[in-house]
Amino acid sequence: MHTLGQKIRIVRQLKGYSQEYMALQLGISQNAYSKLERGMIRLRTDRLSNIATLLEIPLYNLATLEERHLLNEAPGTRKRKMPEIIYLD
Repeated sequence: MHTLGQKIRIVRQLKGYSQEYMALQLGISQNAYSKLERGMIRLRTDRLSNIATLLEIPLYNLATLEERHLLNEAPGTRKRKMPEIIYLD
């Protein structure tokens, strides 16, 4: 199971966004953003909401994502397709 910071990093990378880009959009330093992804900084709700908006994913979906959703992997299989984000409703 991934931490919230790890989920944010995975989605950011799938979107092709750099840490520098995310930090600039959030008005924080790249170093602070890196700490956020590594779980060294506690995420405030408003900051988490801004991150979800930047990543174009509903906040609930970001918080509840599992690796199999991110990598389009069917439950109980190891076969992986091209990475894509799947939104859960």
